[in-house]
Amino acid sequence: MVACGGSSQQAAGAALYADEVERLVTAMNASIDAHDAEANSGLPSIEKERVRFAGGLAARNDFLRAIGDLDPPASLAALHDNAVVVIEDLRDATEDLAEIAQSSQTHDEFVAAWQGTPGDAFREADRRSIELCMQVEDFLGDSVTQGVEFASPWMQSSAAQPVDINLGCLEAER
Repeated sequence: MVACGGSSQQAAGAALYADEVERLVTAMNASIDAHDAEANSGLPSIEKERVRFAGGLAARNDFLRAIGDLDPPASLAALHDNAVVVIEDLRDATEDLAEIAQSSQTHDEFVAAWQGTPGDAFREADRRSIELCMQVEDFLGDSVTQGVEFASPWMQSSAAQPVDINLGCLEAER
């Protein structure tokens, strides 16, 4: 019984952690998507790029502060730490582009940076964050599902329902 209770607590901890991560990612993505939508409306301008990247930087900083306050279950600690590093890299690349947008006099000047090394660094960091996000979705869903199955040994494995964690890793999923 003790082992079952322990795994129930672990499953509950993983589920609470997954819910909070999902909430934080959803809030971050909503903020970034709103700034992107504003920047993509109408004619391009340097002012819109400034708002886009300043907003993205603020959203990622808010996320990093909030996720830093979370205490992940031991089974998720390494994944949590890796996620923080990946988002810090994306935040740093966003910060570089925000600074470039602030110092650019024209939209064309900013676009040249976007098409060069700073933009490449951002796109690579963004690609890594999407890959990690999909891994986190799978891992959190599996962790919560396995914990529930283990905590409920009387339940046939075919009766256990998989837990779907949707972090909106791809814009089309939001």
